[in-house]
Amino acid sequence: MKRSSPLVFAIILAGLVGPVAAIRYNVTDLGTLPGYEIAQAWSINENGQIVGFVMQANFPNHSRAVLFDANGTGNNIDLGTLGGENSSTCSINNNGQIVGSADANTEPPTWYLTIFDPNGTGNNTKLNPKSAT
Repeated sequence: MKRSSPLVFAIILAGLVGPVAAIRYNVTDLGTLPGYEIAQAWSINENGQIVGFVMQANFPNHSRAVLFDANGTGNNIDLGTLGGENSSTCSINNNGQIVGSADANTEPPTWYLTIFDPNGTGNNTKLNPKSAT
């Protein structure tokens, strides 16, 4: 009985699989907001809307929730806070509803679950954890 070499097996397998198509990506710099140097995207919906946050590189490292301009033209929307200095998003659904967290103007600063106004007008809603069930 004659044994086949691994090289023959690899050639036959490659012939069965066929050529592999190259995966292509388009990379877009989404930018930041004025006064912020660091940006991170967290979620994208089926409509191509992207949310995340931007942060200052130097102390005190304030962060802001952002609805990014998916075209990378810099028309990013600052989603605001609940009166404090900081906010961040977690997700955006296909209806454009944005959730995350934001701090209020309290001492010490207190973070709350937040539904953000996607227009950036600051009409954000603090979620009461007991009613969020």
